[in-house]
Amino acid sequence: MLFRSKMRVEEPYRGLGFGSMLFRHAADKAKTLNAKSMEWVALPDSGDSLERLIGFYSKFGGKIVYNHGDAAMMRLDLSR
Repeated sequence: MLFRSKMRVEEPYRGLGFGSMLFRHAADKAKTLNAKSMEWVALPDSGDSLERLIGFYSKFGGKIVYNHGDAAMMRLDLSR
């Protein structure tokens, strides 16, 4: 299991590709460590919405495991 505590891009830097770069790097690192999947909680802060976060992670193949309404548990299958 690969664990990370919190990863976010501050508001002034959103939309510039940094989040995509960070997420791809985390997925690539997990693959090199032979992880079969990644799991995380999409938890919006005051400048975000859960729908936007789910959309962001879905671009990379992330799937909702459980949607609590104000947060969502998500998973990415790395075995493909």
